[in-house]
Amino acid sequence: HLVASAFLQPAPFEVPTSPQVGFCRVLWLLDAFDWTHEPLVVDFDEKISQENRLSMRQSFEAGHKDGKRINTFWVSSRWDPHSILLSSPPATVCAWLCRRAR
Repeated sequence: HLVASAFLQPAPFEVPTSPQVGFCRVLWLLDAFDWTHEPLVVDFDEKISQENRLSMRQSFEAGHKDGKRINTFWVSSRWDPHSILLSSPPATVCAWLCRRAR
């Protein structure tokens, strides 16, 4: 999902033109994205409505309220709106990946 996001939602950059640029964008995303306060919503086919985005946001907030998913990657899509199908690495691994991405 992270790689798809780098290609489908490349802002503030252009769409990557090579695998190497795509890899660099994924590293940038790992470092620059606010994983603590924002869910990463990957819209594969541009069919996620604002209502669905709000539902994903509420799911993210509920998941962080109970303290179980703090400092982990939360990646949602139309097929996985609550970020439960793809398991996120433990918080220590997420922090390590973000540090290495810098």
